[in-house]
Amino acid sequence: PPIQLFGVEGRYACALYSAASKLKQLDVVEKDLIKFQGILKTDLRLQEFIRNPILKRSLKVTAVKEIAAKVPLSVPSTNLLALLAENGRLKAVNTIINSFKTIMAAHRGEVVCEVTTAK
Repeated sequence: PPIQLFGVEGRYACALYSAASKLKQLDVVEKDLIKFQGILKTDLRLQEFIRNPILKRSLKVTAVKEIAAKVPLSVPSTNLLALLAENGRLKAVNTIINSFKTIMAAHRGEVVCEVTTAK
């Protein structure tokens, strides 16, 4: 990855970047994740499903794969969501997507800056 991010979110985002890069699907994966993030913001049932700690991980994996097939999402994106469900980290999907967006911005050479002006 062009920049190294730390923490759980950073590790997943970096691993996804590496996998998508090898498959030459970086842009596809980024669009997938933005699409999924949009669905997550608007679908309250999906939010509740992701946050629910009582549901078995195997059920979440199956459900996430079905959602990915319906959306549809690419293989690396689907694998990420399934892995997060399997490892009980699905609650962190939003921050992982944001971390991936940060990596992609660095990949494109974008620099985030804050401009302060006087009146």
